[in-house]
Amino acid sequence: MFQYMEREMASEQFYNGLNCSQSIIAKYAGKYNLDVATACQLATGFGGGMGRQAKTCGALTGAYLVLGLEFGSSSPADK
Repeated sequence: MFQYMEREMASEQFYNGLNCSQSIIAKYAGKYNLDVATACQLATGFGGGMGRQAKTCGALTGAYLVLGLEFGSSSPADK
C-alpha cells in the first residue's frame, strides 16, 4: 500500500510541520474525498504518540485512520 513515492510525500508533509499521523492521512485524504485540512484536524491528537505521550506511534495511528476510510463501517448494520 505504501509505495516509495507515497513515503516521500508523507515524509515531506512531516518535514513541513505536520505530525506523523497527519502526514499519513494527508497523503490519502483526496482518495477518500476528504479535504486535507479536515483530515489533519482529525489526526491532530494522534501526533507524538497519542497526545504527545510517546505511546502508540503517530504514523501507525495515521495508517489506522486510512484503513478505517478504506474498510471501516459507517453504520451499525455494517459488519
